[in-house]
Amino acid sequence: MTLAALRFAQQADDLEAAVMARLAEQAAELRGQLLVDLQQLRQEAMAEIAEMETQTISSLPGVPEAQPAMDSFSAALLEPTTAVRVNDCALHVHNHVLRQIPYFAALLEGQWQDAGAPKVNLPCSIEEFSLLLRRFYMGEPLGSAALPVDSCSSAIRLAAAAAMLLIDGSLPELSDILLASVKTAEDVKLSMAALGALPETLALTLRGIQESPELPSDVFEMIVDSRSSHSQEAASKILLSCRGRLDMSTLVKACGKLLEEASTQSWAAQLMREHLTCEHATEAFKAAGLACFCGPPHGNCVGTRRGPASKLYAEHVLRCAKAGSAKDAFWLGVAPPAAPEMATIKAKGGSCFWGNDEFNSFPITMFTSSTPADLLALAIQAVPHELPHIAAIMATMLPSQIASILNDDMLQALGVHLKLVIARLASDAHAALAWTSVIRLNLLPRESRRVLCAQLTSVLGAASPEVAVAIAGGIV
Repeated sequence: MTLAALRFAQQADDLEAAVMARLAEQAAELRGQLLVDLQQLRQEAMAEIAEMETQTISSLPGVPEAQPAMDSFSAALLEPTTAVRVNDCALHVHNHVLRQIPYFAALLEGQWQDAGAPKVNLPCSIEEFSLLLRRFYMGEPLGSAALPVDSCSSAIRLAAAAAMLLIDGSLPELSDILLASVKTAEDVKLSMAALGALPETLALTLRGIQESPELPSDVFEMIVDSRSSHSQEAASKILLSCRGRLDMSTLVKACGKLLEEASTQSWAAQLMREHLTCEHATEAFKAAGLACFCGPPHGNCVGTRRGPASKLYAEHVLRCAKAGSAKDAFWLGVAPPAAPEMATIKAKGGSCFWGNDEFNSFPITMFTSSTPADLLALAIQAVPHELPHIAAIMATMLPSQIASILNDDMLQALGVHLKLVIARLASDAHAALAWTSVIRLNLLPRESRRVLCAQLTSVLGAASPEVAVAIAGGIV
């Protein structure tokens, strides 16, 4: 090959290399620009998506920062748990609580330490053992509203289990619970049969019931004839000494009789607390002449005695709630739909008699304007599992009756179950307006508030300026 040809070939190779280098440089520039454009498009798309989400999806409030535990209960929850087997049921209990129970404390550490899960067979149900655990978690005494003991058999089983776990000395309330739970002859038999399974101190408490004196010849007369404070005190001592051997029907009848007079209602309340179960006490109120709803009282109409009894009944409802159920007692507070208009009446039992033979019997009405609504609020707060039932009962009341007992605490306790109650209240605009305030409207769920405010527009002229503005705002 000639020199010229070689030179041409070299120049061609150089040109090709220069062209390829230039193409590579341009490709890199183009790729970089494309990446920049793609990133910009991606950012714009993400911004559009974020804007769409804010317009269509509600955002949740931020989670607050964790605060250090300030109370002993919260501190206990931070400790580890240990699985314990009770009656073949595995429970996970915090070590803080187990260390307070000597039986389990010995199995957690020391020479008695159990390599597996500590276990024990107790003479009580899992629910009753859970009640003992809650006693140590909460610090509330057994038998309180927070930890109710609902029967004599349950009280005996709890006492026996506490003795096996070596905690009976840490529960000073056991003696009172055992004594208070013995109300019927069947309870006495249960107590006597269980004496050998209880510690001596608790057995002595129950043994005193067996050694009671003979019953008075006429318990009913002794009770209803005890009018002075000293005679009532003496009768109370006699009855307490005969606890568990008294005829419930006689006590119910006597308490019902005492409830008919304002001067003896406190005596009736004492007897019901000391000797009657919640169910029997409710029967006593039914037996009392407190059932008529007759407008202005005439003669011996029991409407004149309804006010004081109404307070006692609210206390009774609270007692039932603390024992675990208030819905049956609540039924007794429902007023009849209308009051009869008659000239002469005479009260007898739970009925109003008109003339000689004709009579009408009306549901007992115990919830009135004189009823302490705060007691009823405490009652429904104590039975959250019965809120749907209680709300349904309240929805059958007269609107004016609802207005008299539905206070702010009851509003908050009923919560999501308010719908039927407010709908019933709204059916009487005047009663609803008397009940309405700006604060109460704000406490209502939005749906119930709109229903109530819509009905209140018919009496808007009678509302205060502040309430009128709130009513208008509640409809929008």
